[in-house]
Amino acid sequence: MIGNAIGISNIEIYRSFSEAKCFWKSLEEEAEGYIFQTYDWLENWYKHVGHHKDIQLCIVTVFNNNQKVEMILPLGIEKILGSLKLFWLGGRLAEYNAPLCTSSFLEKLNKTLFINIWNEIKQKLPTFDVIHFVVQPTVVGKWPNPFLYLGKKYQEISYAAQLDENWETFFSRKRNSKKRGDSRRKLKRLEKIGPLRFVQAKTAQEIKDITSYMIDLKRKRHRESGWYDFLEIEGYRNFYHQAANALIPKGKIHLSALICGDEIISAHWGMVWKNRFYILMPVHTGGKWRVYSAGRLLMEYLMEWSCNIGLEIFDFTLGEHDYKKDWSDIEMPVYQYLEVNTFKGNLYILQNIVRKRIEKHPQLAEKVRRLVYRF
Repeated sequence: MIGNAIGISNIEIYRSFSEAKCFWKSLEEEAEGYIFQTYDWLENWYKHVGHHKDIQLCIVTVFNNNQKVEMILPLGIEKILGSLKLFWLGGRLAEYNAPLCTSSFLEKLNKTLFINIWNEIKQKLPTFDVIHFVVQPTVVGKWPNPFLYLGKKYQEISYAAQLDENWETFFSRKRNSKKRGDSRRKLKRLEKIGPLRFVQAKTAQEIKDITSYMIDLKRKRHRESGWYDFLEIEGYRNFYHQAANALIPKGKIHLSALICGDEIISAHWGMVWKNRFYILMPVHTGGKWRVYSAGRLLMEYLMEWSCNIGLEIFDFTLGEHDYKKDWSDIEMPVYQYLEVNTFKGNLYILQNIVRKRIEKHPQLAEKVRRLVYRF
């Protein structure tokens, strides 16, 4: 085995979550990586979303000479318009796709070693026509993402803020006195309307109410903007509800709301793992509440909460929104990788080209997405 150069003894491909669970969970305790490749996140995704498609699970597990797991790659193969595509599990719900690895393994890897190991992995995988890896981040921990050694094409950029140990220090560093004063004034104005509460969901009713509010507002925004409303699909709605119920007790999902009187005026559905807070689904009520910047006030509360519990990174994830740029001091490009393995793989490339052209016409794109990209 070529991987013996860095102490790799064997590579296993597991076809179910249950087969890989014990290895996966043990690696997570010391792994470098992102929450989107953790067992609990993907198991919930597959249960509510992924299982609706005919996906071959290919959970690649790399062991060292002591039979300790060094790397896990949660991959799958799905059929799209006659082509078998190898992809990262998690689909549209994953903001970052990258391996889970030990730091010692990442430290040893270089381009030649990784490509050799990847070639061995490909020989063990079932037949596929094309590889399409998307939203692959620049780094895994403090090391280069080894999957970028395969090749890369710029996709978009993510933003994050380096937190300080003290919230007031961070707040003063990122916001001038005028902006800090504006937030305090708006909080006082809201308090005059009704009792003001920042709520971190814990009970089943709180989880249901805040998640439902988030989904309803996201769907409204999708309709107003002409974006594809993936939340019209029951599996996605179930994912957000059931994942919250399952993972809030484990501290991996953070669900919160700003409530004025009896009304939710902003909410956020996000995640926490290791030293990082992930912003995923922020929403706020418009109309008469717009002047109070309820979304910004909740965001500041989440940053304060993150500082207080000792988190280091506040990750705004993907999307070039102005508010992300204002708060962030870390910018990270993400990349995609496309490789054709067979003639059928060209069909996938062709439909990708057609899709990009169709997306220039929103109404037509919506109809095509409903037909083809159900998940």
